[in-house]
Amino acid sequence: MEIARLFNGKKYMWDGNSYQQRGEMEEKASAYRERGIEVMHLENDGKYYLFTRREASGVSTE
Repeated sequence: MEIARLFNGKKYMWDGNSYQQRGEMEEKASAYRERGIEVMHLENDGKYYLFTRREASGVSTE
């Protein structure tokens, strides 16, 4: 699985895990969302993969 993937023009990073069951993947996705992380998923060859994205906040470029 590629480490990064674009969804709707935004870059998401793979969380590094493959999930055998959809329910297991959904539980992990829910935990990410509770922490304010955007989540997208992909199903490939009967396995589920999560890709996450978080907006940087409070970062100064000065």
